[in-house]
Amino acid sequence: MLVNRKWQQITNKTKINIIFIAVFAAAITLPYVFAHRNTSTRVSDEENRELAVYPVLYDSENGWNTSYIDDFDDWINDNLRGRTELVKINSTLQYELFHRIVRDNITAGKDNWLFGKNDELLAEYQHKNLLTDDQLSEFSGNMQDFSDYLGRHGICFYYMQCYDKESIYPEEYINGVLQSGSISRADQVVTELQNHTSINVVDIKDDLKEHAKTEQVYYKYADTHWNDCGAFIGYQDLMYRIQKDYPQIKVLEKSDYDINEMEQSITLYGYQYPYVDMTPEYTIKNPGAVEITDEIKKDWPDVHVQDFIHEFVNESSGNSLKILVVGDSYIRQFLKDDIAESFSDTLNIDWSNLDNLDSVIARFEPDIVVLENTEYSAGNIIDYVNQMQFTGE
Repeated sequence: MLVNRKWQQITNKTKINIIFIAVFAAAITLPYVFAHRNTSTRVSDEENRELAVYPVLYDSENGWNTSYIDDFDDWINDNLRGRTELVKINSTLQYELFHRIVRDNITAGKDNWLFGKNDELLAEYQHKNLLTDDQLSEFSGNMQDFSDYLGRHGICFYYMQCYDKESIYPEEYINGVLQSGSISRADQVVTELQNHTSINVVDIKDDLKEHAKTEQVYYKYADTHWNDCGAFIGYQDLMYRIQKDYPQIKVLEKSDYDINEMEQSITLYGYQYPYVDMTPEYTIKNPGAVEITDEIKKDWPDVHVQDFIHEFVNESSGNSLKILVVGDSYIRQFLKDDIAESFSDTLNIDWSNLDNLDSVIARFEPDIVVLENTEYSAGNIIDYVNQMQFTGE
């Protein structure tokens, strides 16, 4: 009763201030009280990323955490109770009300096509990252040195240039974004290698663009990669070029696959993108190549990114050839199994291993080396190649 009487004696303005302070205090303390205090990594399926762990202010091994405030901010943002539901609601409302995609790394082009979004991809599409003559000359010279090094060891070398979705479907890209000229950085690289080196260059751009007139060769919504149809075109371009030098290898044809249509779409932070892409799925009918188990990866302790090591043996290949494929997801996610059908032993590793490739080559002893490069990764490949050193002469 006493408390109630005192409350009645307080002015309305003071009551409002007290209520405001109480709500404010609850707003800043309750999220902390009920937040997930995870000491191990949690993963957000909606955002496809790891969430921040609870920060440590001090530990005996590393001392004081000078970035504690930033780490705490990341943790509280990632670990609010009910955050998943809030993310889904926000993603849904943003698209339904404003047709806005909330994912930072994706943007919508024409006809609802989705494209990757960052400064590097934009510069790539607009041709604002072209190489100078000196840069091209340095790269081609180092690539020729690499090819010569392999040649001295009896190894045949092939360079395969893949392309971003924007280059194959520029007509579907974002409205209002203009290109500077018609030559991209990848075009520069291909022309330089073709004109100033003896390297076997496999350039698949024209073939992809020609097929794109009559069939879909990249995902519209679900991914930024080529689909199985585009991957098969790239596969045949590469393999037919290798077959010129090694006529004993078999190249898979469409008749070697079961081809079915499948639905592909994408979830935008919990919101299902309201468009479905019907894309082909290629499955080898009678595969002869067998992937070696993960235990064998222990044989390659010095290879970077262990999850990206894939080795196949194929007793039914009809030859004793060994191939080393150095590339990225365009090979790893789509073509590694197909390529393995043509060789007795196939090793696929990420191009981040270019800095110690000589040791991998010395151990694997391949007959053929393929370096695959996606347009978006051209700058990274160039940097790695320019730093390559070979100790196994």
